[in-house]
Amino acid sequence: MAFCQKCGSELENGALFCASCGTQAEVQAVVPTEPEAPTASSGVLNTGMLVFSIINTFLCTMLGLIAAIVTIHAKDSRTAEEEQRMLKIAKVLNIISVAGFAAIFVFYIIFYIFAILLMSGATPV
Repeated sequence: MAFCQKCGSELENGALFCASCGTQAEVQAVVPTEPEAPTASSGVLNTGMLVFSIINTFLCTMLGLIAAIVTIHAKDSRTAEEEQRMLKIAKVLNIISVAGFAAIFVFYIIFYIFAILLMSGATPV
């Protein structure tokens, strides 16, 4: 099966000119391609992402929980300075947790873009 290079119409077998636009035919056969079977590497990508997701969820959640516990116990402090110190610790833990989540989110996006490119056969630059 051949197609016109100018208009894309299907050419009859042995045609020298396109019946639709009249352009001289440059016969190029279209070879059907079979879809690629899934490779083992796609499973590795999924497993790696799952493990990474579990670790990230655990770490960010744990930091947030620790910060909440520190904040709750800050009100039981004996002095105002001790309470302020505990609240600063909780604030730092929350900032680290949020920054870690944001960094991991950006990593996910980049990881998925590269995974899509690899699965589609394109080579990332």
